[in-house]
Amino acid sequence: MKTDMFTNDTLKKVHERTIEKMKEQEKALIDKAKSMDNADSYIELTEFCYKEVRKFVGNDEDLEQILTYPQITSKIFSTIVETDEFKKFEAEEVRRFPRVVLMTVVTGSESIACQAAEEVYADDKEAIEQFEELKKVYHGYLQDALAYGRGEKKNISFTGNPD
Repeated sequence: MKTDMFTNDTLKKVHERTIEKMKEQEKALIDKAKSMDNADSYIELTEFCYKEVRKFVGNDEDLEQILTYPQITSKIFSTIVETDEFKKFEAEEVRRFPRVVLMTVVTGSESIACQAAEEVYADDKEAIEQFEELKKVYHGYLQDALAYGRGEKKNISFTGNPD
């Protein structure tokens, strides 16, 4: 993975675009949640997940890792799952549901960061290819989480295998 391309300025641009798109995604999920049973709980969970993931996206070191090393997904997920606030959601809901929502937010935000980086590095073909590959891995992680949510897997794994 190409790692020497990031500067404070480019990371700032990627961060700003990522946060903007994350806010759009969060609003869309909350709008969908309004028609669900237990809408208030789902909205609170969604807002919490986005708030926590924004902490990672807003940290230059973590953002750089999102854009180069997909293994950071496990760190982000585990860090948030271990918080007392997240544990409250697991106590209120079926354990799988909050974890699937969190993983959806984490991997969706990582993909958004890669998409934002593609815009910032539009003239760098090698960088674009790197971000495209990362988006595939993050999509595979999302598929893992959805399979876990459907009960097809016993836990969320980070294989990145879309099959």
